[in-house]
Amino acid sequence: MTFSASKATGKNHPPKRVIVVDDNEILLRAWKRILADEDCDCFATTNPETALDYLEREGADLLISDIVMPRIDGFDLIQKTQQLDRPPRIVLTTGYVCDFTRLKLDVSTQDVHVLLKPYNDIQEISHFIHRLLEGDESLDDDEDSFKSLDDVRVHLWSL
Repeated sequence: MTFSASKATGKNHPPKRVIVVDDNEILLRAWKRILADEDCDCFATTNPETALDYLEREGADLLISDIVMPRIDGFDLIQKTQQLDRPPRIVLTTGYVCDFTRLKLDVSTQDVHVLLKPYNDIQEISHFIHRLLEGDESLDDDEDSFKSLDDVRVHLWSL
């Protein structure tokens, strides 16, 4: 499943681009609802290769990706995004215990945010995504939410 959605606004700046990748179609529909109130163009797909192709062609401000997926997992997907001229901010989602030491990213990489499933409060998630899209760097400074892995700071969020 792949879908694109755009919210037309009267603002003078182009909408932010968000790519959502999850092999669960129900969660893709949930993300579509979460992003509906944002000033963004959303491209969502169950196929990580399709997401990577879109990202290479169009670019994105934010990549939201499940970690556990067939063929290419979220770790591999974000590793490939690091080769882009302008890598997006990253939110990984997971309901599993993961080995975050697999995150061997470029030193210039922005922090990686991990949103833990199950989601508890859709309004909180919406607010969190809004802050990311607005460039709120205080999310990267939240000492209660991160663990450092060499050059990568991983922020764990249970919202």
